[in-house]
Amino acid sequence: MRIVVLYTLLFSFAFAKAQQTPQKAIEDFFEAFHQKDTVLLKKMAMPDAALSTITKNQEGQNQLVRESYDEFIKNIASIPHDIHFEEKLLGFVVQEDKMMANVWTPYEFYFKGSFSHCGTNNFVLMKDDGDWKIVSLTDTRNRNNCKTEK
Repeated sequence: MRIVVLYTLLFSFAFAKAQQTPQKAIEDFFEAFHQKDTVLLKKMAMPDAALSTITKNQEGQNQLVRESYDEFIKNIASIPHDIHFEEKLLGFVVQEDKMMANVWTPYEFYFKGSFSHCGTNNFVLMKDDGDWKIVSLTDTRNRNNCKTEK
């Protein structure tokens, strides 16, 4: 029993140390996202985290669509286990101070192995008890003018 407790403590410590950079926090977020791990995703954000998407409406005008982080978690939980998706990050631009960070990540999104859309994620993070947590995420979604259209 003591060995199990020791390994649990060591794993928790290693996880906390591994997530010391904003970029690592975002990489971990996407790993949990792809695995549909809603328990871990919930721990990665502040309770009132905000999500926004900037996209085009049917008339071709920019529109802002908002979603709560809780709604995002519910949507992830509703995806069937056999449905595969991948948000492939194309790079990172990180700006950081001691309490706040901004992580900009262009991406390509694939659904069931086929290219769906591209865009950019803009994460705002805050340092909370030693961990970087998501305060907000705003993304864009484009079906045209992507570098990789398939």
